[in-house]
Amino acid sequence: MQVFTHTPPNPEKLLNNRYRILQSIGSGGFGETFLAEDTQMPSGRRCVIKQLKPSVNRPEIYSLIQEQFRREAAILEQLGEKSDRIPRLYAYFEEEEQFYLVQEWIEGETLTTRIQRLGRLSEAEVKEILLGILPILHRIHKQGLIHRDIKPDNIILRHPSGKPVLIDFGAVKETMGTMLNSQGNPTASILIGTPGFMASEQAVGYPLYSSDLYSLGMTAIYLLTGKTIKEMNIDRETGKILWHENVPNISRNFAAILDKAIQFYPRDRFSKAEEMYAALQTLPSPIPKTEPSLPPSTIIFPKPTASPKNKTSKLQFFHQLKDWQKATLVGVLTGAILGLGIAIPLKILFQQKSSEASTLAQQSNLPMSFYFIADSAFNDPEKAEQKRQDLIENGYSDAGLFWSPNYSNWSQHNSYKVYADWFETKSECEENLPEYRQFNPSAYCGFATK
Repeated sequence: MQVFTHTPPNPEKLLNNRYRILQSIGSGGFGETFLAEDTQMPSGRRCVIKQLKPSVNRPEIYSLIQEQFRREAAILEQLGEKSDRIPRLYAYFEEEEQFYLVQEWIEGETLTTRIQRLGRLSEAEVKEILLGILPILHRIHKQGLIHRDIKPDNIILRHPSGKPVLIDFGAVKETMGTMLNSQGNPTASILIGTPGFMASEQAVGYPLYSSDLYSLGMTAIYLLTGKTIKEMNIDRETGKILWHENVPNISRNFAAILDKAIQFYPRDRFSKAEEMYAALQTLPSPIPKTEPSLPPSTIIFPKPTASPKNKTSKLQFFHQLKDWQKATLVGVLTGAILGLGIAIPLKILFQQKSSEASTLAQQSNLPMSFYFIADSAFNDPEKAEQKRQDLIENGYSDAGLFWSPNYSNWSQHNSYKVYADWFETKSECEENLPEYRQFNPSAYCGFATK
């Protein structure tokens, strides 16, 4: 059996006659990862190239690896196209008996770097990260894949949105270690995972879907404590990790969810990602990093006519107001729009002067305060409007946006908030939120007043 040695690409040579290597950004047992630029794109788009090489040089194994590599590349392509939480696969190719994946370069910082730079995260921040990752794990598991290497180094907070992105799937690397057993059948010969974040069954070569949930739970504990398992106390009789003592103010229910995720026996954990997600959803919603503790004072932009499902209740709310309340509401809105015109170009507010009357009519359908399913925030009004149009095209006819002068987003600038729907009560918003989170896992219920 001949074992390959790894020879990094010549930086003067274009990989696949297209990709120029800029620098190495990581290496492992079966290859190396590079930052590269695509010379065939006008922008010279940067990308990440994973160079993978089989562990043994045997023709019968190479063909098996080739087939499996192509199959798993197709799955990565499908996953990346459906979510911005997984790097997109731009291309894959084979060259000089090595395999290459060309993936999206995620600008941002890993959770490890974040902890090193700012210290441990709050319970609310960790919960939001989990809620962002779990729907992705659900999709991955539905494809029959197990990530195998979830850890702080493999979760990047994308800049500038701050959304978590899951990188570095272990399945393709495991394929590179394929060998034949004594019966002549293909079998994995390597162990994928990281000590301290790897479940016991995975450590002996039998990963399960719940193994990924174990790794995610250990990642959450690292984010809360700033410590790895080696730095924490262990109950010598039960083997239980005594991490609570490092986060004295953690809520009991949140701690119980993490404790269940990291149970030693798989039968005692959450068996599926959606189970852990549902458990987190039962907890009180934390105030997102971008949302102030007090309701923001908002100025409402034009909004489409209410959809049939809630038009009646919203119109009834307005008609129930007394005449002086209606007059006051219209007056406040009129003054707000006039005042806003001083700070924002009029073309952003209205394309034609004749639309002002209909705009006020639409705005009058909104109560003085309301709850909304927040989708995203933008500094650029054109991007915010484009996002609103995208939501409408996807069936969210009540999608709207508003400018908030005291509502900072991740980049700490005032923002245009885009929402998918609005409601008169918090309970209505929370009832509709789980369904919408299938469309945008980061959505949450916000509150706004005029």
